[in-house]
Amino acid sequence: MEVIGFGAGRTPTLDPNLVAVAPFDLLTTGQELWREGLVDVLSRYLDGAGSLRSVSPTIAIRRWRGRADPASAADLGRRTRARFVVFGDLVSAGPDSVRVSLSILDAASGRRIATVGIRDVRTRMDRVADSAGVAVLRELGQIRPIGAVRNASLAAMSPEALKAFLRGEQFYRKAEWDSAIAHYERALDLDSSFAPALWHLGRAHFWRGHHVSHVYLRRAAALNRGLAPRESLLIVADSLFASLSTLPLVDYGWAQRARRLFAILQTAAERDRDDPEVWQALGEARVHFWVMPGNRMRERLALDAFDRAIALDPAFGATYRHAVQLTIRDAGAGAVRRYTRSYEALRPPYAVIDGTTLIGRLIDGPPAASVIDTLVANAPLQALEEALVFGLLFWPDTAETGVYVARAWEARARLTADSVRARRVLSLALAYRGHLREASGDLSATDPILHELVLLGAVPADSAAKVFRDWFAELTSPGDTLQFARKSYSLERSPLVLWMAARGDTAHLRQYLQTIESLGRTAPSATAGASMEYFAAAGRAYLSLGRGDTAQALRRLGTLPDSLCPVCDLEQLVRSQLLTVRGRYAEARVLLERDYNATSSPLRGLWQLQRARVAERLGKQDEAIKFYAHVAELWRHADPELQPFVAEATLALRRLRGNASH
Repeated sequence: MEVIGFGAGRTPTLDPNLVAVAPFDLLTTGQELWREGLVDVLSRYLDGAGSLRSVSPTIAIRRWRGRADPASAADLGRRTRARFVVFGDLVSAGPDSVRVSLSILDAASGRRIATVGIRDVRTRMDRVADSAGVAVLRELGQIRPIGAVRNASLAAMSPEALKAFLRGEQFYRKAEWDSAIAHYERALDLDSSFAPALWHLGRAHFWRGHHVSHVYLRRAAALNRGLAPRESLLIVADSLFASLSTLPLVDYGWAQRARRLFAILQTAAERDRDDPEVWQALGEARVHFWVMPGNRMRERLALDAFDRAIALDPAFGATYRHAVQLTIRDAGAGAVRRYTRSYEALRPPYAVIDGTTLIGRLIDGPPAASVIDTLVANAPLQALEEALVFGLLFWPDTAETGVYVARAWEARARLTADSVRARRVLSLALAYRGHLREASGDLSATDPILHELVLLGAVPADSAAKVFRDWFAELTSPGDTLQFARKSYSLERSPLVLWMAARGDTAHLRQYLQTIESLGRTAPSATAGASMEYFAAAGRAYLSLGRGDTAQALRRLGTLPDSLCPVCDLEQLVRSQLLTVRGRYAEARVLLERDYNATSSPLRGLWQLQRARVAERLGKQDEAIKFYAHVAELWRHADPELQPFVAEATLALRRLRGNASH
């Protein structure tokens, strides 16, 4: 993918408001921290001084070539589109002192604007960095208006806390999360109000899959004062990300916060369009939260953001994991290898295998059974979990590698704290691949996946009736705000209302509607009460369906206030099916343009099958073949309840491929 400003044969346009700080040459010993540390401090100091913006420290460090001279500085300016480049060296100035010599280059003309020297004792590099920032702004102010300058800077922090933070940044850039976490924690032990340390500590925990990340991200936002604009915007965005991760989708202003998150990230992307951390954050938000109505190409847009981040900074390994996850379900192993091979090339040969590496090795061939056994047996438990969550769980390969790895993880995790989670992931893997009966064994009566198995007919009638009774009893039980949130979650995920309609159980459907109306009247907030409007409207549509009045059901489904339940895809699937029966294929296709939000749901196979049916009727042969093939592979070894769908897909593939050969 082409990075803006770096197309073949083009001369990049330099941004007159952009400053890049180059890594400093070290002409002394014992100051290795400050080669990159001065980049971190000065970049933050200059960002937001009037109209100035600074290149991300990570990008400046990654794209630096050569030594501290005008030619190398001009090259960095071209690589980053920065009009101004700060470069220099750090030298010994006696037994106890150091001297920083820095220059400012106008990369457009190649002219050195100014040269500044700063001297201080070795132990006070924080003061050196602060003085350097003041000097750069003073010199730039001679040739352009600077305007207001923030008073806060990293150098104002405790010197030892600053050192620990800068060491953490170096490990963070290399994706060495455990080492980064240790240094950020050290910085916070010395200065608990160090917002940038809290922010990247939260991010490092996030990349390690630790739920405590949300705590640190929210604390960083509470201390978000006087920081550089880029950093401030990303801290606010990450705090919203954290809060959205812990709120039910249908309550407490979730949609408003989601809209604010995307508005902030859009502002950040417009401000720093070549900042990979911004694009990575936007990709994460699109994966996790962009389920608002109208965002039908959510996964394509998310992958575009990750591809942009990778193009800007191919060395930041964490970006690859969602790119793999978004690609493996539909694009096939070949497309996934493009990411996994690039990712593995970044890692040293001695690195412990992680989830993305394991995915790459398992899909690259595929290897012989004995090789797979050895890989899975020797991989750390966390690598098995990461490989499942970020790809193998969704890979529709004939060998069902995801199920195999999930079984291995569950077996090895039985005596660990992850045993419950491992059992659930195994159940998800089994359900997704159509092993419905085996999947149901470890699912609780209130689990939405079990409800999907009931809908698919994989649960015996007496057991299904009990599941329904337990679910209905939970809905009608009294409770507090927390109980209401749980009920909302259950409503948005459960297909048992459709199960009632399919059985013609109008008596229970009427009771269901009465329950929803009562919940709406007793909701803990206006937003929560409004969310019940969706479930009531959907319930009335299902009541019509249960009575056999498909025309009225279709009309009611067409007027659902879907903004109140962005993840409620089942109603869109049913509506698409009813439209197809009436020959309204173009309308049916529009409803299916985005992917099914519950990515590990067995109902996703029905979504893909409906996509195939509609595409075939619209004459979109290649699209139909793609989705029919997905269903045939996904459920090739599935339980009998799903085999009619496999037979339909297989027959359609023969028909369509036969047409293609003539």
